[in-house]
Amino acid sequence: MPGVDDPRNPLIAVVGPGAVGGLVAAFLQRARHDVVLVGREGTARRVADHGLEIVTDRCGSWHAPLRATTGVPHGARVIVAVKAEGVADVTAQIAAAAPREVVSLLNGVEHMAALREAMPAGRPASWRPPTRGRRCARQPATTAR
Repeated sequence: MPGVDDPRNPLIAVVGPGAVGGLVAAFLQRARHDVVLVGREGTARRVADHGLEIVTDRCGSWHAPLRATTGVPHGARVIVAVKAEGVADVTAQIAAAAPREVVSLLNGVEHMAALREAMPAGRPASWRPPTRGRRCARQPATTAR
């Protein structure tokens, strides 16, 4: 089973199951990555019980039966997709999980110092969208609900 220690398909924890984090997690799952959403208790429970309904103009619509939890799994690769004001609330949890790498999807650079402190072995990466739109990789939609 894929997981944190599987180099072929390492676990990716998306912290912040809002619009950006939920969409990123759904696309990662659709591309067959091992992914888990990390959020507050109520949100994590709803996502774990019901998944997410994804609707896009460019890439279609599908149901994403995502796993969700309230804690960052130890050693996971982490994508931070919380709102800027939520970074301080998640940095200790990220640091305690000893992530292999951290990628930030937040706007700006003000949050990078806090994320660097959560990464004792390195620096988090920031992601910038490509200057030209990319096409979606078409994968068969999941029919499980």
